[in-house]
Amino acid sequence: MEKQKINYSADDVQLFEELAKQGNANAQNKLGDCYFYGCGIAQNYDFAVLYYRKAAEQGNALAQYNLGLCYREGYGVAKDEEQALFWFSRSAKQGNEFAQTALKGDSGITQNQEKETINGPTDPKEQFYLGVDYMEGRNGVEKSWEKAMFWFAKSAEQGDISAQYNLGVIYANGYGVSKDSGKAAYWYTKAAEQGQISAQYNLGQSYYNGDIVEKNWEKSVYWFTKAAENNHAGAQHSLAIRYEKGEGIAKDLEKAIYWYTKSANQGNELAQNNLAYSYYNGVGVEKNYEKAVYWWSKSVEKGNPKAQNALGFCYENATGVDKDFEKAKMWYEKAVAQGHELAKNNLANLLKKMGLSEVVSNAQNSTSQQSSEPTTPKAFFDLAI
Repeated sequence: MEKQKINYSADDVQLFEELAKQGNANAQNKLGDCYFYGCGIAQNYDFAVLYYRKAAEQGNALAQYNLGLCYREGYGVAKDEEQALFWFSRSAKQGNEFAQTALKGDSGITQNQEKETINGPTDPKEQFYLGVDYMEGRNGVEKSWEKAMFWFAKSAEQGDISAQYNLGVIYANGYGVSKDSGKAAYWYTKAAEQGQISAQYNLGQSYYNGDIVEKNWEKSVYWFTKAAENNHAGAQHSLAIRYEKGEGIAKDLEKAIYWYTKSANQGNELAQNNLAYSYYNGVGVEKNYEKAVYWWSKSVEKGNPKAQNALGFCYENATGVDKDFEKAKMWYEKAVAQGHELAKNNLANLLKKMGLSEVVSNAQNSTSQQSSEPTTPKAFFDLAI
């Protein structure tokens, strides 16, 4: 039996979700695959196990096999050999050849036995797992980038998008091999075309920066859009910047705000900072100081120094929040501790206002350029782009 390649879109995921709710076991298994591989939706092993189990309990042989793999390898559940054996056995009784192979002691895929032979697993998901074993040196095998690459390549050639993505990462960064931009781009593209969200995002970055591929902002926007539509927060933030700057696509501030908001709502601190800046200055959205403070307050939770500096300014000047010099001082100091230059000036000026002359000189000495108290808010903080 040849395993079906995973090549699903966000629209497919929506269809599978609707059918899965109706109890369709095949759709539940496919939805599990989507979550497992991050295909058409953000990768989530917990949800993959949830849907594999729903289908497996209805007797779906593929889902039983997939659930067995998750138990054996510890994806989304604690490793449990007994549970793995249970589900492999149920699948094997229905004729699933991969489950039957997994149960054989001389198959080349059992832990601590034949893993190092060339006659290893034939299922692409099994090959991917074995590549991870060698990459991390787990499950009774010694760490070996060479063997990890071998099994990732075997899996990737059969269309496994996780293996394709891993090969892209390995070649792009030179993990255990010489860096190879051409091979990195090739495998990223293979995975991205099948809906692997991280590969789509990485391609967007690569086309924007011109590192492993020739710089092409239009292609960068194309891949950022693919990943953003699949709910990748980093891609949503990057796409918002492209719309704000008009890079690779027509400038559109409303769309910039749309994608900043999408990303910010997922907790991306850079998007939160940029969205706050937009509300503060009325860029693409009606000016609203309270919303600016709200989003800067969200961004500082992740330690963003630009947001810390901006929030300090708001407390110092009663902008969107009640004036509070102590809170302003606290946020400036947090930004200064991370080396933020504007915060150094702002802190020195605030200390003068507070009459803390004995510490003003220390704050002033920490920056190479002094300025008088700024007269416009924009001199106080900067954008995260």
